[in-house]
Amino acid sequence: MRKLQHSKLLLLGAVIAGVLGTTSVVTAHASLTPSSSQPNTDMVDLSSWQSNLTSSDYQNLAQAGVKAVAIKASEGTSYTSPVLASQTSDAQGAGLAVNYYHFAHFTTVAEAQAEAQNFINSVQAVTNSKNMVMVVYFEDSAFSGLSKSTNDANLAAFDAVLNQAGYNKTDLYTMASWVGKVIDTNDSNKGWLAQWPANPSGSAYPSANDWQWPATTGLTVKIKT
Repeated sequence: MRKLQHSKLLLLGAVIAGVLGTTSVVTAHASLTPSSSQPNTDMVDLSSWQSNLTSSDYQNLAQAGVKAVAIKASEGTSYTSPVLASQTSDAQGAGLAVNYYHFAHFTTVAEAQAEAQNFINSVQAVTNSKNMVMVVYFEDSAFSGLSKSTNDANLAAFDAVLNQAGYNKTDLYTMASWVGKVIDTNDSNKGWLAQWPANPSGSAYPSANDWQWPATTGLTVKIKT
């Protein structure tokens, strides 16, 4: 995603096999040190599905090379993750950079603005910092039934509320197949793109901030070379 404390944030949403041991929710089919022909993976995304991870697990991730996390903060207009505070604290305690995402359902400008405010309220409840990437998770099936121009306008309205509150690092998570058809990327949202080739080379989507390339139940891996 965007540059924060270190040169590049590389997203992965899989708990790496062998790193978390018996407490891991699912075993990932990826490595923190893949072959030279594959991209690097060094950031984990989390939601309440990973609420069983302990502070020691976060320390183990950091020791294994993970640099950052993207934590689900909110969804819709009222949901806040019940483990947002503990996941933030554990990640910070392990020295990981923390970013947040919001699972979106908005189909109008007004809904987008309300959801953005829920996102802000959720994040502000756990940190005063605004030096993180705030991601809108854009994969609700309702979006495919709207025009691209409508989705673009709604996303712009969502980001405008974030920007007005001082959150100027934003991004868009969506399926690569939707880009240019259902939603557009732009300079403010270069994209955290989901697409799963059998043999990722690290050369795909060079203009995007991140690329999610394998998927496992409940967790996914995101990378950028």
